[in-house]
Amino acid sequence: MVFACYTAITPKMLDEYEERILNVRKLPVEKVKAYRQMMNGIVGIGEEKTLNWAAKQAYIALGFALAAAAVEEIDSVPIEGFSSTKLDELLGLKERGLASVCLMAIGYRNEETDYNAKLPKVRKSKEALFEFF
Repeated sequence: MVFACYTAITPKMLDEYEERILNVRKLPVEKVKAYRQMMNGIVGIGEEKTLNWAAKQAYIALGFALAAAAVEEIDSVPIEGFSSTKLDELLGLKERGLASVCLMAIGYRNEETDYNAKLPKVRKSKEALFEFF
């Protein structure tokens, strides 16, 4: 899976999203105004800032996708360190106003051929990972 985000947020995009909210949730316009005011703040902030904000949104989606795969007992792994420029070119993302952020490989392990499949996970202890107050 390729997680991509828009490189610019436009008023037209927000108009369409606001319309979907109103139609799906059947909310009064006044209820959606505050959300729209907040979202107006990301219009025209520049590609770098937009990508920074939108990439965080993509990572939230990645987290949910990883969790959903785990619930369904499907193996998955997040992937970074790829050439987003080359992937964007290959998939024609730039022409669509998109940029790839992260990837997620999904599938099922083959315990007969994958020696890692049966090895225990190596994780930090809860005490080393979290501070409890």
